[in-house]
Amino acid sequence: MINFEFSYKHDPNGPKGISIDSWLDKKRSALLLVDFQNYWLDKKYGSESEIVWREGSTMGYVFKRYEKIVLPNVLKLIKRFRDLELKIIYLRNASHNKKLLDVKGVLRKIYAHELKDVKNNPYHMYSKEHASQIVKEIKPMDRDIIITKTSMGAFGSSDIDGILRCNGISSLIFCGGYTDACVDSTVREAVDRGYLCSVVEDCCISNNEEDHKAALKILDKYLSWVTNTEIILDNL
Repeated sequence: MINFEFSYKHDPNGPKGISIDSWLDKKRSALLLVDFQNYWLDKKYGSESEIVWREGSTMGYVFKRYEKIVLPNVLKLIKRFRDLELKIIYLRNASHNKKLLDVKGVLRKIYAHELKDVKNNPYHMYSKEHASQIVKEIKPMDRDIIITKTSMGAFGSSDIDGILRCNGISSLIFCGGYTDACVDSTVREAVDRGYLCSVVEDCCISNNEEDHKAALKILDKYLSWVTNTEIILDNL
Protein backbone atom coordinates (compact mmCIF):
# COMPACT_ATOMS: atom_id res chain seq x y z
CA MET A 1 0.00 0.00 0.00
CA ILE A 2 1.34 3.43 -0.91
CA ASN A 3 2.22 5.56 2.13
CA PHE A 4 1.02 9.00 1.13
CA GLU A 5 2.43 12.04 2.90
CA PHE A 6 0.37 15.05 3.94
CA SER A 7 1.19 18.44 5.38
CA TYR A 8 -0.66 17.66 8.60
CA LYS A 9 -0.44 15.05 11.34
CA HIS A 10 -2.77 12.06 11.53
CA ASP A 11 -4.54 11.43 14.82
CA PRO A 12 -7.33 8.86 15.10
CA ASN A 13 -8.73 10.81 18.05
CA GLY A 14 -8.65 14.17 16.30
CA PRO A 15 -11.36 15.76 14.18
CA LYS A 16 -11.58 13.94 10.83
CA GLY A 17 -8.57 11.85 11.91
CA ILE A 18 -6.32 14.93 11.90
CA SER A 19 -4.58 16.27 15.00
CA ILE A 20 -5.98 19.41 16.61
CA ASP A 21 -2.42 20.79 16.48
CA SER A 22 -2.73 20.68 12.69
CA TRP A 23 -6.16 22.31 12.62
CA LEU A 24 -4.90 25.08 14.94
CA ASP A 25 -1.23 25.30 13.98
CA LYS A 26 -0.19 28.69 15.39
CA LYS A 27 2.37 29.21 12.63
CA ARG A 28 -0.13 28.56 9.85
CA SER A 29 -3.56 29.63 11.15
CA ALA A 30 -5.70 32.70 10.51
CA LEU A 31 -9.04 33.85 11.87
CA LEU A 32 -11.37 34.50 8.94
CA LEU A 33 -14.22 36.92 9.71
CA VAL A 34 -16.82 36.70 6.97
CA ASP A 35 -19.00 39.71 6.10
CA PHE A 36 -19.44 41.33 9.51
CA GLN A 37 -20.86 44.40 7.77
CA ASN A 38 -23.21 47.25 8.60
CA TYR A 39 -25.76 46.42 5.91
CA TRP A 40 -27.00 43.34 7.74
CA LEU A 41 -25.83 43.84 11.34
CA ASP A 42 -26.65 47.51 11.87
CA LYS A 43 -30.36 47.87 12.63
CA LYS A 44 -30.60 51.09 10.63
CA TYR A 45 -30.47 49.02 7.44
CA GLY A 46 -32.96 46.26 8.24
CA SER A 47 -32.16 43.65 5.60
CA GLU A 48 -32.07 43.19 1.85
CA SER A 49 -35.46 41.47 1.86
CA GLU A 50 -37.19 43.47 4.62
CA ILE A 51 -37.05 47.24 4.35
CA VAL A 52 -38.18 47.74 7.93
CA TRP A 53 -36.76 45.58 10.69
CA ARG A 54 -39.37 44.06 12.99
CA GLU A 55 -38.80 42.03 16.14
CA GLY A 56 -39.95 38.50 15.36
CA SER A 57 -38.87 38.72 11.72
CA THR A 58 -35.89 36.78 10.38
CA MET A 59 -33.75 39.85 11.07
CA GLY A 60 -35.07 39.84 14.62
CA TYR A 61 -33.49 36.40 14.94
CA VAL A 62 -30.25 37.61 13.34
CA PHE A 63 -29.86 40.62 15.61
CA LYS A 64 -30.66 38.62 18.74
CA ARG A 65 -28.20 35.82 17.93
CA TYR A 66 -25.53 38.31 16.88
CA GLU A 67 -25.77 40.39 20.04
CA LYS A 68 -26.17 37.57 22.57
CA ILE A 69 -24.06 34.75 21.10
CA VAL A 70 -21.97 35.57 18.04
CA LEU A 71 -20.46 38.95 18.93
CA PRO A 72 -19.28 38.01 22.47
CA ASN A 73 -17.61 34.86 21.15
CA VAL A 74 -16.02 36.56 18.15
CA LEU A 75 -14.55 39.20 20.46
CA LYS A 76 -12.98 36.43 22.56
CA LEU A 77 -11.38 34.87 19.50
CA ILE A 78 -10.15 38.23 18.19
CA LYS A 79 -8.52 38.97 21.56
CA ARG A 80 -6.78 35.59 21.64
CA PHE A 81 -5.53 35.93 18.07
CA ARG A 82 -4.26 39.45 18.78
CA ASP A 83 -2.55 38.31 21.99
CA LEU A 84 -0.80 35.53 20.05
CA GLU A 85 -0.05 37.90 17.14
CA LEU A 86 -1.82 35.59 14.71
CA LYS A 87 -3.35 36.77 11.45
CA ILE A 88 -6.90 38.10 11.36
CA ILE A 89 -8.54 38.44 7.96
CA TYR A 90 -11.76 40.37 7.35
CA LEU A 91 -13.85 39.53 4.30
CA ARG A 92 -16.46 41.97 3.11
CA ASN A 93 -19.03 41.79 0.34
CA ALA A 94 -19.09 44.94 -1.80
CA SER A 95 -18.67 46.36 -5.29
CA HIS A 96 -15.78 48.63 -6.23
CA ASN A 97 -17.92 50.13 -8.99
CA LYS A 98 -20.96 52.37 -8.44
CA LYS A 99 -22.71 50.66 -11.36
CA LEU A 100 -21.83 47.19 -10.02
CA LEU A 101 -19.89 46.33 -13.16
CA ASP A 102 -17.52 44.08 -11.18
CA VAL A 103 -20.35 41.94 -9.77
CA LYS A 104 -21.17 38.78 -11.69
CA GLY A 105 -24.42 37.13 -12.68
CA VAL A 106 -27.43 37.00 -10.40
CA LEU A 107 -25.54 38.73 -7.58
CA ARG A 108 -25.54 41.93 -9.63
CA LYS A 109 -29.34 41.72 -9.76
CA ILE A 110 -29.47 41.26 -5.98
CA TYR A 111 -27.10 44.17 -5.38
CA ALA A 112 -29.05 46.32 -7.84
CA HIS A 113 -32.27 46.20 -5.80
CA GLU A 114 -33.31 49.60 -4.53
CA LEU A 115 -32.17 49.02 -0.96
CA LYS A 116 -33.44 51.40 1.70
CA ASP A 117 -32.70 51.76 5.38
CA VAL A 118 -35.36 51.93 8.08
CA LYS A 119 -35.75 55.69 7.46
CA ASN A 120 -36.36 55.02 3.76
CA ASN A 121 -32.99 56.36 2.68
CA PRO A 122 -31.51 54.47 -0.31
CA TYR A 123 -28.14 52.74 -0.09
CA HIS A 124 -26.09 50.43 -2.27
CA MET A 125 -23.44 47.77 -1.81
CA TYR A 126 -20.70 50.13 -2.99
CA SER A 127 -17.36 49.68 -1.22
CA LYS A 128 -17.12 53.29 -0.05
CA GLU A 129 -20.57 53.48 1.52
CA HIS A 130 -21.21 53.03 5.25
CA ALA A 131 -23.37 49.98 4.61
CA SER A 132 -20.40 48.07 3.21
CA GLN A 133 -18.01 48.75 6.09
CA ILE A 134 -17.09 46.35 8.90
CA VAL A 135 -19.24 46.81 12.02
CA LYS A 136 -17.65 49.05 14.65
CA GLU A 137 -17.75 46.37 17.35
CA ILE A 138 -15.01 44.36 15.63
CA LYS A 139 -13.25 47.16 13.80
CA PRO A 140 -10.04 45.99 12.10
CA MET A 141 -6.61 47.15 13.27
CA ASP A 142 -3.85 48.33 10.97
CA ARG A 143 -2.10 44.96 11.07
CA ASP A 144 -5.24 43.07 10.01
CA ILE A 145 -5.99 42.10 6.41
CA ILE A 146 -9.21 43.31 4.73
CA ILE A 147 -10.32 41.61 1.53
CA THR A 148 -13.25 42.77 -0.58
CA LYS A 149 -15.11 40.16 -2.61
CA THR A 150 -17.90 40.51 -5.16
CA SER A 151 -19.27 36.98 -4.82
CA MET A 152 -20.35 34.65 -2.05
CA GLY A 153 -17.14 32.66 -2.16
CA ALA A 154 -14.04 34.77 -1.54
CA PHE A 155 -11.73 32.67 -3.71
CA GLY A 156 -13.82 33.30 -6.81
CA SER A 157 -13.64 37.09 -6.73
CA SER A 158 -10.59 38.18 -4.74
CA ASP A 159 -6.87 37.53 -4.36
CA ILE A 160 -7.32 35.76 -1.03
CA ASP A 161 -5.55 32.58 -2.16
CA GLY A 162 -2.36 34.44 -3.02
CA ILE A 163 -2.53 36.48 0.18
CA LEU A 164 -2.89 33.37 2.32
CA ARG A 165 -0.07 31.53 0.60
CA CYS A 166 2.26 34.55 0.80
CA ASN A 167 1.64 34.64 4.54
CA GLY A 168 2.17 30.91 5.01
CA ILE A 169 -1.43 30.31 6.07
CA SER A 170 -2.96 26.89 5.48
CA SER A 171 -5.50 26.59 8.31
CA LEU A 172 -8.58 28.83 8.41
CA ILE A 173 -10.91 29.39 11.37
CA PHE A 174 -14.26 30.66 10.05
CA CYS A 175 -16.70 33.01 11.75
CA GLY A 176 -19.48 35.10 10.23
CA GLY A 177 -22.46 34.88 7.98
CA TYR A 178 -24.45 33.69 6.47
CA THR A 179 -23.53 30.15 7.49
CA ASP A 180 -25.40 28.73 4.50
CA ALA A 181 -24.17 31.32 2.00
CA CYS A 182 -20.83 33.15 2.11
CA VAL A 183 -19.34 31.01 4.88
CA ASP A 184 -20.37 27.78 3.17
CA SER A 185 -19.21 28.93 -0.27
CA THR A 186 -15.81 30.13 0.95
CA VAL A 187 -15.20 26.95 2.96
CA ARG A 188 -15.91 24.82 -0.12
CA GLU A 189 -13.52 26.86 -2.25
CA ALA A 190 -10.83 26.74 0.44
CA VAL A 191 -11.07 22.98 0.94
CA ASP A 192 -10.71 22.41 -2.80
CA ARG A 193 -7.46 24.39 -2.63
CA GLY A 194 -6.02 22.34 0.21
CA TYR A 195 -6.79 24.46 3.26
CA LEU A 196 -7.88 22.99 6.60
CA CYS A 197 -11.12 24.75 7.55
CA SER A 198 -12.62 24.99 11.02
CA VAL A 199 -16.08 26.50 11.41
CA VAL A 200 -16.88 28.01 14.80
CA GLU A 201 -20.58 27.27 15.27
CA ASP A 202 -21.29 29.86 17.95
CA CYS A 203 -19.55 32.56 15.91
CA CYS A 204 -21.64 31.98 12.77
CA ILE A 205 -25.14 33.01 11.86
CA SER A 206 -27.82 32.54 9.22
CA ASN A 207 -31.20 34.23 8.92
CA ASN A 208 -32.87 31.36 10.76
CA GLU A 209 -31.82 28.52 13.03
CA GLU A 210 -32.95 25.75 10.68
CA ASP A 211 -30.73 26.90 7.81
CA HIS A 212 -27.81 27.54 10.18
CA LYS A 213 -27.94 23.98 11.52
CA ALA A 214 -28.47 22.43 8.08
CA ALA A 215 -25.41 24.19 6.70
CA LEU A 216 -23.28 23.12 9.66
CA LYS A 217 -24.39 19.51 9.23
CA ILE A 218 -23.16 19.40 5.62
CA LEU A 219 -19.98 21.34 6.36
CA ASP A 220 -19.13 18.96 9.18
CA LYS A 221 -20.01 15.88 7.14
CA TYR A 222 -17.68 16.50 4.23
CA LEU A 223 -15.64 19.65 4.42
CA SER A 224 -14.60 21.01 7.78
CA TRP A 225 -14.25 20.65 11.51
CA VAL A 226 -17.32 22.25 13.09
CA THR A 227 -16.42 23.29 16.60
CA ASN A 228 -17.09 26.09 19.10
CA THR A 229 -15.35 29.03 20.72
CA GLU A 230 -14.46 27.25 23.95
CA ILE A 231 -12.68 24.40 22.15
CA ILE A 232 -10.73 26.81 19.95
CA LEU A 233 -9.62 28.84 22.97
CA ASP A 234 -8.67 25.73 24.94
CA ASN A 235 -6.37 24.58 22.13
CA LEU A 236 -4.68 27.83 21.09
